[in-house]
Amino acid sequence: MIEAEGTLLPRSTHGMGISVGNTDVEIISTLLRFVGDGRVKLHTPTPQAWGKKLVWFWELTHVAGVTALAPQVVPWMTVKGEKLRAMTA
Repeated sequence: MIEAEGTLLPRSTHGMGISVGNTDVEIISTLLRFVGDGRVKLHTPTPQAWGKKLVWFWELTHVAGVTALAPQVVPWMTVKGEKLRAMTA
C-alpha cells in the first residue's frame, strides 16, 4: 500500500512522514494494525476530488516511527523503497 497509494514526506525541519490515502477504511485500518503506529484521519474531499467519496488517510509523521518502519517495508518496495531508504539513511 505504501508503494502504490503512499506519499513520502522527506525529512525537513518538521520531521518526515509517510501517508497513505484510500476510500476503503478497512485497508487503512489494516495498515494501522499491521504497523502498530501512526494515526488515521478522515478527509471529506471537494466535489472534484476522489469521485466525491470520503478518503481515509493513515499517517506516520514522526522520525522514529518512519525510521523503524523503513527496514521492514523497503525490501518489498521498488521506486518508493529507494526513496524511503534515502530518507531514513
